[in-house]
Amino acid sequence: MSHESTILDLLAPERLIVTEGRQGKWKLIDELVNLLPLGNGFSGDLEVARRAVHDREEQLTTGLEAGVALPHGLLPPPVDTVGAIAVCSEGLPFESLDGESTHFVLLMVLGDDQAGRDRHLLALSQAVSLFTGEAERTALLQVDSTEGLWSVLQRLTARP
Repeated sequence: MSHESTILDLLAPERLIVTEGRQGKWKLIDELVNLLPLGNGFSGDLEVARRAVHDREEQLTTGLEAGVALPHGLLPPPVDTVGAIAVCSEGLPFESLDGESTHFVLLMVLGDDQAGRDRHLLALSQAVSLFTGEAERTALLQVDSTEGLWSVLQRLTARP
C-alpha cells in the first residue's frame, strides 16, 4: 500500500459486512476473518489469521473512540495486507476505550515486517479519517447492503 493507495486497495466487495451488530465482538471478528482470501501468505489457513487477531485483541482492545475498532493480526512475512470491513448500524459492544458502541470495524491481517507495519499505519490513518468525519459516518451508516457499502466506500475514497 503506497502513499497513493487507499484503504480500498486492502478490500474487495466480498469482504464487507452490513449488520445491526447484535452478534457480538468475537463473532463479528470471526465473520470478518472468514471473508479473507485463502492463500494470502499464511498457507490458506484462516485459523492462523484468526488466532493472530484474537491474540492481539486479547492483549488490548482495538476498539478506539468514536465508534471505530481496528482489530488486526501480524503474521510471519511474506503476507499481503488484506482487510475486511463491517458497518454495524446499531453498534456493538467492543470494549472500546471510550466505552461507547462500535459502528465501524476494519479488520486487517498483515506481515510482521517493516512493509507490513508501514501499510498498517497508512491504513489506520485513512480509516480514522474515513470513519470519523460526520458526513462520511452518516453515509456509511445509511447503507443497507454490501453493494451499497462498496459504492459508498468507493465514493469516499476516490482520489481527486
